[in-house]
Amino acid sequence: YWLNMNIAGGKKVMGGSLPGVPIIISGTNGKVTWGLTNAYINTADAAFINNLPKDEIETIRPWVWFKFGPFKLPFFFKSFSRTKSGDVILPLEIESKLPMLLRWSGFFLKGKDVPPMLKLFETQNVDEMNELLKLANFPAWNFVFADYLGDIGYRVVGNPFKQTEATPFGVTTMTYEN
Repeated sequence: YWLNMNIAGGKKVMGGSLPGVPIIISGTNGKVTWGLTNAYINTADAAFINNLPKDEIETIRPWVWFKFGPFKLPFFFKSFSRTKSGDVILPLEIESKLPMLLRWSGFFLKGKDVPPMLKLFETQNVDEMNELLKLANFPAWNFVFADYLGDIGYRVVGNPFKQTEATPFGVTTMTYEN
């Protein structure tokens, strides 16, 4: 959604945001303008696991509290399974009887990964924007930005997985290692 914010100290920022997220992902502060698209870097891997022990699986049922008049009520989501280390087990209805694990770098975000995105509106030029985006680890965006002086910048932010072995096209079958 589009928003226009007046911030303490006479700062202003306007642009597009995601509902419920206090980050302007594409916008301007009058000195710097930025936009983004998805980056196509490897931030997720999926694999069939052939020896997943039952004691490594836990069931999770996420829920969110919402207000209904004077009442605060829970909303329950569908249950799903994951490993104790946090890898999601995809609920697929397929011919293979092997479970498929999903590892996505977004599951491993840390608190330090968020503040840089909240400071985009404070940048004064392309160099400041580039330095700030070095600290962002959201999977995986291409940022393009320009300042009022005519300088242009580009940075891919994200937290890609490091490939340790060659994999064929398609989904591999792996041995479970925690």
